[in-house]
Amino acid sequence: MDSVPSPEFNLWPSQIMGVRPDPALNLPVNNIGVYRAESGLLYSCVRIVTSTNEGQIPVEFQLEVVFAVDLAQNIVLQVLDARDFNPEGLPNDQFELPDCSGLFDMDSGTYIDAVQAGQDTYAVTFKLSDMQTLQFRALDLQILELQNVIDYLCDFSEWPICRHDAFPQI
Repeated sequence: MDSVPSPEFNLWPSQIMGVRPDPALNLPVNNIGVYRAESGLLYSCVRIVTSTNEGQIPVEFQLEVVFAVDLAQNIVLQVLDARDFNPEGLPNDQFELPDCSGLFDMDSGTYIDAVQAGQDTYAVTFKLSDMQTLQFRALDLQILELQNVIDYLCDFSEWPICRHDAFPQI
């Protein structure tokens, strides 16, 4: 991919890399991914889950991930680095523990998230396309507006924030 930064570039310029979503969207999370056009990088917290067979312990953990974004052919993400998400338990600017907006289902290879890019917030869906290089190809991107936030986020029924009591009634 062409957008991989030089070795002296700091991949982690702050301790928590997400941003607070636009309050008008009423998202049920207080921290979403952010795409930084100047570096071509997308930062987000991703909750990684896998389903289990009966009697097995489910796998679930949270990582903060930095992706290189290739806009040349559709949209391709490649994992550049990952680290534990907020291991020190730092609060955000509102003195709340930040949420993890992304979800990667290891069984289906599907990654969904809410990502701010410029002034817009997008609902994104990617599919793992290359396990060796950790590349994801875009399946769907849409600008989030109040009327489609709830429907989009809850299309992926495993997302725990998709409880009816977590959303305002519209």
